[in-house]
Amino acid sequence: MKLSARLRVFLEQSLRDKPLWDICCDHGYVGIAALKEDTFSEVHFVDQVSHIIKKLESILISEDYSTPYYLHAIGAEGLTQKISGTFLIAGVGGLTIKNIMSPLLKKELMQCERLLFSPQTDEVDRKD
Repeated sequence: MKLSARLRVFLEQSLRDKPLWDICCDHGYVGIAALKEDTFSEVHFVDQVSHIIKKLESILISEDYSTPYYLHAIGAEGLTQKISGTFLIAGVGGLTIKNIMSPLLKKELMQCERLLFSPQTDEVDRKD
Protein backbone atom coordinates (compact mmCIF):
# COMPACT_ATOMS: atom_id res chain seq x y z
CA MET A 1 0.00 0.00 0.00
CA LYS A 2 1.44 3.34 -1.06
CA LEU A 3 0.20 6.48 0.69
CA SER A 4 -0.89 9.47 -1.34
CA ALA A 5 1.15 12.66 -0.84
CA ARG A 6 -1.68 14.09 1.31
CA LEU A 7 -1.80 11.07 3.62
CA ARG A 8 2.00 10.91 3.78
CA VAL A 9 2.04 14.47 5.18
CA PHE A 10 -0.27 13.38 8.00
CA LEU A 11 2.09 10.58 8.93
CA GLU A 12 5.18 12.78 8.63
CA GLN A 13 3.65 15.44 10.89
CA SER A 14 2.62 12.95 13.58
CA LEU A 15 4.68 12.75 16.77
CA ARG A 16 6.87 9.67 16.98
CA ASP A 17 7.09 7.57 20.17
CA LYS A 18 3.58 8.73 21.14
CA PRO A 19 0.06 7.48 20.37
CA LEU A 20 -1.52 8.21 16.99
CA TRP A 21 -5.28 8.61 16.88
CA ASP A 22 -6.68 8.13 13.36
CA ILE A 23 -10.18 9.60 13.73
CA CYS A 24 -12.84 8.88 11.08
CA CYS A 25 -10.19 6.47 9.83
CA ASP A 26 -12.16 5.10 6.87
CA HIS A 27 -9.78 2.60 5.22
CA GLY A 28 -7.17 3.10 7.95
CA TYR A 29 -4.35 3.88 5.52
CA VAL A 30 -2.56 6.34 7.82
CA GLY A 31 -2.85 4.08 10.86
CA ILE A 32 -1.70 1.01 8.93
CA ALA A 33 1.31 2.93 7.61
CA ALA A 34 2.05 4.02 11.19
CA LEU A 35 1.97 0.38 12.33
CA LYS A 36 4.34 -0.63 9.54
CA GLU A 37 6.68 2.22 10.45
CA ASP A 38 6.79 0.95 14.07
CA THR A 39 7.69 4.37 15.52
CA PHE A 40 4.52 5.14 17.49
CA SER A 41 3.76 3.92 21.01
CA GLU A 42 0.27 2.82 19.91
CA VAL A 43 -2.21 3.43 17.10
CA HIS A 44 -5.95 3.99 17.55
CA PHE A 45 -8.38 3.51 14.67
CA VAL A 46 -11.70 5.28 15.31
CA ASP A 47 -14.76 5.19 13.05
CA GLN A 48 -18.45 5.18 13.83
CA VAL A 49 -19.17 2.77 10.97
CA SER A 50 -18.85 -0.68 12.52
CA HIS A 51 -18.29 -2.58 9.26
CA ILE A 52 -15.30 -0.34 8.53
CA ILE A 53 -13.75 -1.31 11.87
CA LYS A 54 -14.57 -5.01 11.27
CA LYS A 55 -12.89 -4.89 7.86
CA LEU A 56 -9.84 -3.17 9.37
CA GLU A 57 -9.70 -5.82 12.06
CA SER A 58 -9.59 -8.58 9.45
CA ILE A 59 -6.80 -6.76 7.60
CA LEU A 60 -4.77 -6.03 10.75
CA ILE A 61 -5.09 -9.50 12.25
CA SER A 62 -3.37 -10.99 9.19
CA GLU A 63 -0.15 -9.10 10.00
CA ASP A 64 2.12 -9.27 13.02
CA TYR A 65 2.65 -5.70 14.27
CA SER A 66 4.85 -4.95 17.25
CA THR A 67 3.07 -1.62 17.88
CA PRO A 68 -0.11 -2.07 19.93
CA TYR A 69 -3.26 -0.97 18.13
CA TYR A 70 -6.84 -0.42 19.21
CA LEU A 71 -10.04 -0.43 17.18
CA HIS A 72 -12.88 1.83 18.29
CA ALA A 73 -16.24 1.32 16.53
CA ILE A 74 -17.72 4.51 17.92
CA GLY A 75 -18.27 8.10 16.94
CA ALA A 76 -15.14 9.89 18.12
CA GLU A 77 -17.22 12.30 20.21
CA GLY A 78 -18.13 9.29 22.36
CA LEU A 79 -14.56 8.40 23.34
CA THR A 80 -14.07 8.20 27.09
CA GLN A 81 -10.33 7.82 27.58
CA LYS A 82 -7.61 10.46 27.71
CA ILE A 83 -6.22 11.25 24.29
CA SER A 84 -2.51 11.98 23.96
CA GLY A 85 0.03 12.10 21.14
CA THR A 86 -1.30 13.02 17.71
CA PHE A 87 -5.00 13.43 16.99
CA LEU A 88 -5.78 13.28 13.25
CA ILE A 89 -9.13 14.07 11.65
CA ALA A 90 -9.17 14.18 7.86
CA GLY A 91 -11.73 13.91 5.09
CA VAL A 92 -14.80 15.12 6.97
CA GLY A 93 -16.38 18.56 7.07
CA GLY A 94 -15.55 21.35 9.46
CA LEU A 95 -18.88 20.98 11.28
CA THR A 96 -18.13 17.29 11.89
CA ILE A 97 -14.72 18.22 13.30
CA LYS A 98 -16.41 20.74 15.62
CA ASN A 99 -19.00 18.13 16.67
CA ILE A 100 -16.21 15.69 17.54
CA MET A 101 -13.99 18.18 19.34
CA SER A 102 -16.61 19.96 21.48
CA PRO A 103 -17.61 16.98 23.68
CA LEU A 104 -14.01 15.77 24.00
CA LEU A 105 -12.91 19.22 25.18
CA LYS A 106 -15.84 19.47 27.59
CA LYS A 107 -14.93 16.06 29.06
CA GLU A 108 -11.30 17.28 29.32
CA LEU A 109 -10.04 14.24 27.42
CA MET A 110 -7.88 16.13 24.94
CA GLN A 111 -4.31 15.95 26.22
CA CYS A 112 -2.71 15.48 22.83
CA GLU A 113 0.38 17.37 21.86
CA ARG A 114 -0.50 17.65 18.16
CA LEU A 115 -3.80 18.19 16.35
CA LEU A 116 -3.94 17.52 12.61
CA PHE A 117 -7.15 18.62 10.86
CA SER A 118 -7.79 18.38 7.14
CA PRO A 119 -11.45 19.14 6.50
CA GLN A 120 -12.95 18.19 3.18
CA THR A 121 -13.41 21.13 0.89
CA ASP A 122 -16.60 20.09 -0.87
CA GLU A 123 -19.45 22.43 -0.11
CA VAL A 124 -23.01 21.27 0.07
CA ASP A 125 -25.73 23.41 -1.42
CA ARG A 126 -28.14 23.64 1.51
CA LYS A 127 -31.68 24.88 1.04
CA ASP A 128 -32.60 25.52 4.69
